[in-house]
Amino acid sequence: MLMAVALVGGYSVFFLGAPLLPTLDADGQVNYLARWQALLVRLTYPDGILQSWTAGGRMGLAMADRLPLLVGVACWMASGWWIGRAVMGWAVAGWACDARGRRWVTGMHGMERWGLEALLGLALISHGLLALGLLGGIGTRWPLVCGLVLALLAAWRCGRRLPMERDLENEVQESQSSGWERRWVQLGWMVIAFLSVLIVWGSLMPPIEFDVRAYHLQAPKEFFQRGAIGWVDHNVYANMPLGAEMHALGWMVLWGGEDGWYWGALIGKGVIAAHAVLAALLLAGHLTRLAGRLSGMGAGLLWLGTPGIAEVSRLGLIEGVLAAYLAACWVVMHQLITLRVNQLRGWFLLGLFAGAAAACKYTAMPFVVAPVLLLATGWHSRLGERWWNQTEDRMRQKAQGWLPRVVWILVAGMFLGGGGWYLKNGVLGGNPVFPLAGGWLGGGDWSADQHRQWHRAHEVPRRKDQPAVADLSATAMIEAVQTVSYRSAYVGWMLLPMALAGLAVRSARWAMVWWLLGVAIWWLASHRLERFWLPLVPLLVVAAGWGIGRWRDSLQGWPVALALGLHGLYGVLLESDWPYVDNRIGVSLHDLRADQWDSQREVPGGEEREAMLERVPAHQRWINSHLRDGRLKEGERVLMVGDARVFDLRVPIASSSCFDRSMLEEVARLVDPKERVELLWRRGIGYVAVDWGEIERYRSPGNYGFSPLIDRRLMDQLVEQGVVERVDWPLESDRADLYRVLEGR
Repeated sequence: MLMAVALVGGYSVFFLGAPLLPTLDADGQVNYLARWQALLVRLTYPDGILQSWTAGGRMGLAMADRLPLLVGVACWMASGWWIGRAVMGWAVAGWACDARGRRWVTGMHGMERWGLEALLGLALISHGLLALGLLGGIGTRWPLVCGLVLALLAAWRCGRRLPMERDLENEVQESQSSGWERRWVQLGWMVIAFLSVLIVWGSLMPPIEFDVRAYHLQAPKEFFQRGAIGWVDHNVYANMPLGAEMHALGWMVLWGGEDGWYWGALIGKGVIAAHAVLAALLLAGHLTRLAGRLSGMGAGLLWLGTPGIAEVSRLGLIEGVLAAYLAACWVVMHQLITLRVNQLRGWFLLGLFAGAAAACKYTAMPFVVAPVLLLATGWHSRLGERWWNQTEDRMRQKAQGWLPRVVWILVAGMFLGGGGWYLKNGVLGGNPVFPLAGGWLGGGDWSADQHRQWHRAHEVPRRKDQPAVADLSATAMIEAVQTVSYRSAYVGWMLLPMALAGLAVRSARWAMVWWLLGVAIWWLASHRLERFWLPLVPLLVVAAGWGIGRWRDSLQGWPVALALGLHGLYGVLLESDWPYVDNRIGVSLHDLRADQWDSQREVPGGEEREAMLERVPAHQRWINSHLRDGRLKEGERVLMVGDARVFDLRVPIASSSCFDRSMLEEVARLVDPKERVELLWRRGIGYVAVDWGEIERYRSPGNYGFSPLIDRRLMDQLVEQGVVERVDWPLESDRADLYRVLEGR
């Protein structure tokens, strides 16, 4: 016990001493507060948390305005659970005829079942929305309403409810648990409930994160305004798998109206965040069944008490969704292997979850799809006869060849779970994984230079002394180990120590192997963005759940209670006032959308208004307030150049990512002023807004790059030629400029 306490104490010293919060000193230099300092601030000044929730009283307070959004999230989740419950019943009901199948069906914990059923149903709804959008059926709400009603009725009429039996052995074990353990489990579930509410409630806010405003919510907005899903030639990210974002699109269609895209997006953010809660239920139920009630509660607490999971879920990023489907794949795989179930329907169900993961993000291919396919091939082919510790009956069975039938069943499940996104890209863009593998497969109308720009932006970081060589040095490896173990702000306090404590259990070792392989892929084959390895966290939670069980059995009660208590306290204090999200959960949605607050200072000329977080750039706020309500002629749009964060704009626009060809590039390639203005007129461009600050950021060393054709000289030339004129607005011209097209209006 002393050795374990010493190791955890040593790890805690490194963990608490790692930098967390950026601050500015008197000289304007950026310094970082250590974790222990951030914790101390929140412990000694808890009023600061309340002030962050209310913006210090400088904005209008309201909470009831989120209730309709919360009802929308709940209805969507309930619909997914109802549909998933029916499909799960069909998939596994046939196993009840034998002893192993009945154990699979009835032996799962209720939270496991609910989590799997809800995740499966949500994935099927998402994939159905893709099919409906490709058919052009999202221009009105009625096709979606009819489809949902028919799916719910079919689930009610044809679905099979799975039987559930009481786990008497587990109940006897829990009845013999100590009083402190029962009380600690109850307290832990209260903390889990608080963190769940905080994550979902904190997600029902206008987006602030760059990627969310550039494509996670902007792509569904464009699909909604088009009335169809198709190829997007001005935003490369809109051509990637967007399975998680389809929940926002669905509510945009159902809400309808001029602002349907906005309110639907907020509900979609809530659904994305709710996936983290489903993952908590799934992991908690899984570990409760296998390792006891304390391990189950601990798994849920470790998961939701990890700041990275809370951050991406509240921001509207989809790493938490992918992590939830990875957790579902783990649970189903564990059942198939543990019970030696060889029914094809079980592997088909596993394929559905793996396909749902692949529908979220390309990183699901190495993180989820490849391990699942490897398992299926190894378990049912000649290759696996020596790899797996199989039963004698299984070893006497004739091998099914090098590519067994179950692999085809698994692939079919993957396709139905999320393969439509890859089919769409293959048919419309010529590359199923566009823009990946662009050097071999091409895709869209991208040039070779655009593919090279994408590759440079997402390649493994280069060595400073040899830019042509990937940085695989020992120093870089040590930094990566430090990042995933304790230095990253995304990491929870006791997650890794408890995961290491579980290595004595075979299931935990396999989970850690999977996690290590995923981290190796993240380090060797990506640009090493920290949040990209967050989908692997459920594997650490599984190992940590077993570690809690070992600590409970081998140590006295207080070390386990102390470790879980510290992790829970860290999660509650830090996530309640996390510096990398918008914490104004008590401010009215109207004021948050306007992105302004009333200053308490009296200034000459009246009251001053200024941006607090500048969620929306100043030039976008000006465009929203001055070019709306009929001030643009019918069919006119604003061409946004350099600025990809265009979700909050409430006027018709044309935009492009830094990787795609801007319309202004086409103008630059023309020489004749008449041709230039005719091009803008044909495309319906009435104004051109150029974000010089973003263009300079893209062109900075190590960034993504931007077209060299677009610069201030081009805009000055267009002004001299009489193509555009500069609009006088109260903004600094070194940050952004607005131009009005003079002819062809």
